[in-house]
Amino acid sequence: MRTILLFLPICILLLLCFACENRQVDIRNKELIHIYLDSLKRENLIIKNMHKHRFLKLETTDENLMAYIEKMEFDENEGKIFIKDSNSRIFVFDINGSFLNSIGQIGPGPDEHHTITDFYLDRRNRRVNIIDIFRGVIFSYSYSGELLDRMRICDRIFDNFSQVHLLEDGALLLLRGNSPQSLYNFSLVRGRSFNREVNKIPYQFIGKNRSFFSRTNRRVAQSKNRTLMLEMMSDTIYRYDVRTRSILPEMVFKGRFRPMTIGDVGRRELFTGMDAMRVAINRNLSTGISGLTMTERHLHFIFRDGDRGVFRVFWDKETNTGSVSERFIENNLNPEGLLVDIFSTIHATTSDAFVGVLYPGDFPLCFFLDYWRDYQPAREVLEVTHEDDNPILVFFYFE
Repeated sequence: MRTILLFLPICILLLLCFACENRQVDIRNKELIHIYLDSLKRENLIIKNMHKHRFLKLETTDENLMAYIEKMEFDENEGKIFIKDSNSRIFVFDINGSFLNSIGQIGPGPDEHHTITDFYLDRRNRRVNIIDIFRGVIFSYSYSGELLDRMRICDRIFDNFSQVHLLEDGALLLLRGNSPQSLYNFSLVRGRSFNREVNKIPYQFIGKNRSFFSRTNRRVAQSKNRTLMLEMMSDTIYRYDVRTRSILPEMVFKGRFRPMTIGDVGRRELFTGMDAMRVAINRNLSTGISGLTMTERHLHFIFRDGDRGVFRVFWDKETNTGSVSERFIENNLNPEGLLVDIFSTIHATTSDAFVGVLYPGDFPLCFFLDYWRDYQPAREVLEVTHEDDNPILVFFYFE
């Protein structure tokens, strides 16, 4: 009896280990979701859901005059919006568009930034973390703007990145530029000073010169503790898996053209990584998918279908079905073109909406007023908007 009692814990331990091992195998061998172009419904969901929008005018004051929005994050539990503009300033608004406060200060002082390379929200601890790569410091602030901490970081690890995203387990995901100094699409960094680095997904094509991607070309999407991402010139969507701390394939888009490989370039030197796109277009190859954004239910990305133009895919993650839009409307002076153009400036998502930006000085408001003359929420915002006002946020909802 005593022998059995001693042997029982060992058996249980072995069973647990075996179960964990099998679970890891299942995660790594998870069947890929294939999104076939031919199976997608042909409809423009932006136009179809035209009246499922909400317009939010951001308050304009002397303290928060804003240039172009580079990054926008929501904390829906706290009802707050965090916006970084092209002048390296961060502003906080409430969910009704009222200005609350700014975050950080540019200057030479020890608690000031030389610049804001990027920022990310730590929603669990209600913090705004600003990366100043020139000083090698992450400044951590409360939502109200109080400086709480200064963390030294390794300049080498954070060199040549364009975007940062906080992952579910507290690690940072760095989106790398395409250059000989950075051979990978992404880096995972951890530790108190984020000094432990693991590089992920090597670039197929390396440019001779340092090349950063536009911040508006979204390659990372996050929603409800889930992170998806794209590599350059690829039709595969990856996910971050917390259990294995790995980046694993999740979905594959199957269009009319095969993905480009390194064999298509051979020994040809590229001035920048983006030169690979021109090679793909000339050879009728896929240029990869881009513009990745998602809500809790819907996924959105963009692809080029040869000389037919550029199209959007909206994918329902619950039903594993989707739609492909008609080609982009080229005439932006018609109302539908303006609506699609706003969606092209998607900067963020909430749990149930894609969020675009309307810059009052850039578009003739009369087109919106005429098109939405029977849509009172739009009129209430647009009729009191002036050309030098802060941007208007447009929330797109889809069934």
